[in-house]
Amino acid sequence: KPTAESSAESSKSDDSSSSSSDEKSTKDEGTSSDTSAPPCSVSSSIESGLLPNAVNGYRAVCAKFPEVKTYGGRRQGSGTSDHYTGEAVDIMIAGSTGDRISEYLIKNAKALNVKYVIFEQRIWMPGRGWKSMEDRGSATQNHMDHVHASFN
Repeated sequence: KPTAESSAESSKSDDSSSSSSDEKSTKDEGTSSDTSAPPCSVSSSIESGLLPNAVNGYRAVCAKFPEVKTYGGRRQGSGTSDHYTGEAVDIMIAGSTGDRISEYLIKNAKALNVKYVIFEQRIWMPGRGWKSMEDRGSATQNHMDHVHASFN
């Protein structure tokens, strides 16, 4: 199970300061020019356990998708999960927002050093695209309730 840290209730943010009427739904689109972001107040305690590329990915998603209120980061223990090394972030969101976040991570994979993305029992890897995954037994284990992003 991913460890998800609750966000502070007071950390609602508004992207309106960086948008203009000429920009069309920049939340749905990503380019390498919009992947640099300041520290994020949502689940900010996870940063200390993450490697630099994971911190950058977490901050970029947090800045682009303020509706996400919970993230998970490094977990104690050992195993094959990138959570044990600090290279992975769980973005606790489902549905169309999860789809948009997955698309953003994929569109910006090079700039964000994305190793792979898992969402809704599928895994995306650069150069390979999406592939179905085996049933792991629960919504969380099948990544139905969160986007998993691993970084190089």
